[in-house]
Amino acid sequence: MNRLRSLAPQLALALVIAAPAVARAEETPPAAAATAAAAPAAAAATAVSSLATAGDWIRSEDIADRADSLERRIRSSQPSSRDRESVEKIDEDLDAILPSVRERLAEADTALVSATSLVELEDAWRELRTTAEPLRQWRQDLAARAKSSSSLFDDLQREQALWANTAQRPETKAAGDAIVARVAEMQAMIRDAVLSQREWRARVLAVNDHVVDMTTTIDSMLDKLTAGSEAAGREILAASRPALWSMPWQTQLPAELSGLGKESRAFAVETREYLVRDQRPFVVHLVLALLLMLWFGHISRGARAQGEATRLSTRAVVVFERPYAAALMVAALLTPVLHPLAPRRLNQIIALLALIPAARLLRRAKVPVSVGSFVLLGAIILLDRASMVFGALPLVARLCQDTAFLTTLFLLRRASMKLRSTPDLPRWIAVAAVVGTWSAGIALVADISGWSVLAALLGRAATIGGLIALYVYAGILSLDAAASYLLMLPPFDRSLVIRSDSVVVHRVVGRVLTALGILLWLRLVLGGIGLWSVSFDAMSSLMQTGVQIGAATISIGGIVAAMTTLVLVPLIARVTELILREEVFPRTDLPRGIPLVLSTLLRYSLYTIGFFVALSLAGLRMTELSLLFGGVGVGVGLGLQDVVKNFAAGISMLLERRIQVGDALQIPSQQVFGRVKSIGIRATLVRNWDGAEVVVPNSDLISESVTNWTLSDSRQRIEVQIGVQSAADPATVVALLLETAAEDPNLLKEPPPSATLVSFDGATTKFALRAWIDAEFERAGGIRSSLAIRVHQHLKAAGVPLGQPQPVA
Repeated sequence: MNRLRSLAPQLALALVIAAPAVARAEETPPAAAATAAAAPAAAAATAVSSLATAGDWIRSEDIADRADSLERRIRSSQPSSRDRESVEKIDEDLDAILPSVRERLAEADTALVSATSLVELEDAWRELRTTAEPLRQWRQDLAARAKSSSSLFDDLQREQALWANTAQRPETKAAGDAIVARVAEMQAMIRDAVLSQREWRARVLAVNDHVVDMTTTIDSMLDKLTAGSEAAGREILAASRPALWSMPWQTQLPAELSGLGKESRAFAVETREYLVRDQRPFVVHLVLALLLMLWFGHISRGARAQGEATRLSTRAVVVFERPYAAALMVAALLTPVLHPLAPRRLNQIIALLALIPAARLLRRAKVPVSVGSFVLLGAIILLDRASMVFGALPLVARLCQDTAFLTTLFLLRRASMKLRSTPDLPRWIAVAAVVGTWSAGIALVADISGWSVLAALLGRAATIGGLIALYVYAGILSLDAAASYLLMLPPFDRSLVIRSDSVVVHRVVGRVLTALGILLWLRLVLGGIGLWSVSFDAMSSLMQTGVQIGAATISIGGIVAAMTTLVLVPLIARVTELILREEVFPRTDLPRGIPLVLSTLLRYSLYTIGFFVALSLAGLRMTELSLLFGGVGVGVGLGLQDVVKNFAAGISMLLERRIQVGDALQIPSQQVFGRVKSIGIRATLVRNWDGAEVVVPNSDLISESVTNWTLSDSRQRIEVQIGVQSAADPATVVALLLETAAEDPNLLKEPPPSATLVSFDGATTKFALRAWIDAEFERAGGIRSSLAIRVHQHLKAAGVPLGQPQPVA
């Protein structure tokens, strides 16, 4: 019995190997039984040899460890219930979204056939892209799962071949029944794992293929819509439908009016489906709007609490009187960020709701727009939406669109008249209103005449351009007021730069907000007239256009990026230097000259980094430019020796700190004596005592002898020479000189002043009074003159007879 138990694993392995042969023998005639019985073994040998060579096997002493490791890997790599539920959920969601995708595809196909405006094509593109957005995430998820499963499946097949080789080795059979049983057990486990992974991979690939097919179809339709927009743009001056007066009004209008209810209900159903499809962006938008309202309300109360002591502008005070309206305007302007693929119906709903806060804010800011104008703007938005809702009713849609154009023409005409008579407004605003008036008028005439593409383009540009301009202006007012208030709070209020140049900082912030507002206005207007996708693709293609020079590709986008970098780097360097000079260095205790060294080296470093970044953005590689740089280096060494020498001298001056800005220098070789104003990359600017500015090459300051009167400190010695008659007592004169020096507050006590007898002849005795001062070099002459006057007064008052007049040094 024990012998049979020990042979059981081997019998099981023999049955497993013989099972395919037995199964095939049942279906094979007896004459072919022998041949058929040998086929599985040959096939197995072929499979094994393709995955593992005859020498690939596991030694008996390694089987236990290899089996444990493989067993843990198999168990950990098996798809979990969560993985299976995730794939099944994708499959279910795919079936659920399929009707919407097919409906959007049908609408897009209809738009391609019958669309008469770029707006309709853009709207169809957005609708399809929004509906298909989940497919892209599903495709990435399924592709990652399929790749992981395929990799594991290939590994299991290799392991299967490896363990099959091991089972056939005589060393394994000679190792004992336990080893043989362990090998058979692992072969069975690997076989089950292969079957499981094959089934799992097949399921993932099936769902993935379904997703890929749908994504491919959608991408193809999106490309067709983009091409249709480009074609519609080329046919902008072509009449695409009959003139309005030639249409059959008597029969067509009553028929279309009877279908208004059906189209309205269909629009309501589609809008509700979009709103419930994915509610997360709407929840985020609502929460953000509430947070902005709370924040604007808080800073409004803070601004009012400070009263007249605040430094808020009049415009900011006006905004804080309507804090909730300002918050809602900022939230409305964030719509393109929070809903980048939202259909036009959502944008029009938000634009309609934003009219209320915009009216409250702009009316308080005394913008010349009446309440009736905002009511008409709301009517224009509704008419614009109606022209799209009733797209299947062409006559009704044209009447709605023409009425919107006529209302826009009336509003812009009245606004242009008011703006031209309003003082303190930039002239370009009135010019823009006049241009919009002409656009609306031309659009109205074009649409009535059947030029629908041109009418939609000009009319919607005038309508949306004016409306969004009001919204963006209201948003800029709100953000500018918030920025003004934030600049008064810690830590900004403790900033030396902001406190000393608050007007300049506010002006810069205002210009930045205005620039961002213009970009946002352009983005929204292009999207509103249906040209955003076409413009974006055209701009992308233009930026990618370039030439191939060797291995380098120079494109227009790279050149623009490089030029932008070269423009921004000096600005960043100046701002950084300003922050260091005004904010950082005054709060530190650095040795004299170190701030200038750090600022200069940082500026040069930023310029160097910016230069190489610009080259990289332009498409030039450093390895490809090494030969060019070598040639330039030789040229610089030969032709620009003085420039390089002066540059190196300037770096040496900065690092040695022997000469600093503000030092009083005396340069005998240049006959220059003055104060250093700046140290440049090539030369140093010195302003002499006569007021002339002298440019001195840096190399002269390094190689020549230079006297720096203020290198370590500003102390210097002055001397006054006095001549008295020889009859005067020298000791009395010396005492008088020291007494005079002691009374002068400009002289230092340490080292003390000294008075010495310099020389005497038959008639005159000469004395010298020397003292130290700690003052600017320019004041030394005045202090010396004041001391000489005091000496003269004291000697004359003491009755000391003066000798012949002596020159005063």
